[in-house]
Amino acid sequence: MAAAPDGPVGHLPILCRALIQQGRVSEARDIFADTIWAGSFAPEQRVALIAALTYGCTEDDLRTFTARLESIRPSSAAERSRMAAAEVRAGQYPMAIERLCALEREGALTVLQKSQLLKALIQLGQVEAALRRVILWQAQEPDNPAWVLQEAKILFGARCSELAVRCTLAGLERWPLDEGLIRHMADLPATAEEFARAVDIINAARAVEPLPVTAALGLAKAALHVRKTDLAMDVLSGVEAGADLRAAVQMVRTAGAKATIVVFLGIYGKLGTLPLDYVDALLSRHPAHVIYLHDILHAEFLVPAPEIGGSAAGLIALVRGLADDLGGAPLITLGTSSGGFAAMLHGPALGAAGIIAYSGQTIMHSAQERPAEEAQHGGLAYLARIPLAQRDVLPALAACPDLPVWHVAGEGHGNDLLHQRRLAGLPQVRCLIQPGGLATHNTMLPAVLSGRFDALLSEAIARIA
Repeated sequence: MAAAPDGPVGHLPILCRALIQQGRVSEARDIFADTIWAGSFAPEQRVALIAALTYGCTEDDLRTFTARLESIRPSSAAERSRMAAAEVRAGQYPMAIERLCALEREGALTVLQKSQLLKALIQLGQVEAALRRVILWQAQEPDNPAWVLQEAKILFGARCSELAVRCTLAGLERWPLDEGLIRHMADLPATAEEFARAVDIINAARAVEPLPVTAALGLAKAALHVRKTDLAMDVLSGVEAGADLRAAVQMVRTAGAKATIVVFLGIYGKLGTLPLDYVDALLSRHPAHVIYLHDILHAEFLVPAPEIGGSAAGLIALVRGLADDLGGAPLITLGTSSGGFAAMLHGPALGAAGIIAYSGQTIMHSAQERPAEEAQHGGLAYLARIPLAQRDVLPALAACPDLPVWHVAGEGHGNDLLHQRRLAGLPQVRCLIQPGGLATHNTMLPAVLSGRFDALLSEAIARIA
């Protein structure tokens, strides 16, 4: 056991956390049980430390530790709640239920504790008990949509999908702009008629008051289910781009896939301004597996992060391995802006059968070397350390004259057109213009709106399949 330090006992919580960080959890538990648990510490300090001391522990360790604490003195409601949360994490559902039911009898269950109790009951297959409580809490809090959402989730988890859809739709009738209900509805296996009804309900409500930004993706996904692409894009166009914190690599397996699409995402984990979930909904309409790559170092995929291979060669090896795991279907690389650059740069080395680049740069300039004819005078200084030949897609593409490339540029965007002209001499490149005098670098959004995105991807898959 670690000896308690001399001096003020206020140092003990700090010592416990330091021991936990060093992996000396057993010693930290001894100090906590012998001194802090029985001492005159603030309840918040004790509750917070319980979470740290029980995180990741085994069922036996947790049972022994909580029994030791409760043999010293009775636990408070807040402490019992934290113990129950630890028991739910450790899979000790009977213990968690017993503890939470005691709080329930005292009328001391918080919203969080109610959710913990539901989770524990469901994990033990006690669906009816969970539903009884949710219905009771609905009666006690009739203006709280959270309990309708919980009921729908329980029904879905119990494989009662039709009832879950009905419950969610009923909730939307009353709370049409509730984020949780909208997002849950978008992910349910509903019929086209049910999705259409949900979309109509939500859309009518957003005409009166603004749709919460956090619910926009749910409405867009639901709209896509009923092919209301214009509505989906209208909803998303009002959402500001923000960080989409996702894993560096994600895969989606599709039954009967004829191709594997390798998507090089932008610096915020998006494809243009389109959030990843929305992109996934778009791509799910095509017979293709998908590999998403996110350059979390924001280095234009020129200096790949360790999570995506650590080098150009490592990235190629990683993606080839993932593609083989998915069945070895022909590859199509896809990206927009710097992601389009990466799709063209790495596509040949990946052995891609097709490349689609929206507003993709053909060469990456540093701030010091950007040509005068480019309207954009900014640049990435670190690029100067990378030889120019490694930042130019033309050599790799020129060496693969049979590799079809589709490059899309905005009709009125000078820089996009400048890069497209560099590709014009390559026989396998098809230079496409997004019409309408488009002067934006974001050609992905109008391509989706106009149906050109789906048409081009379908053409590419048909050509290589």
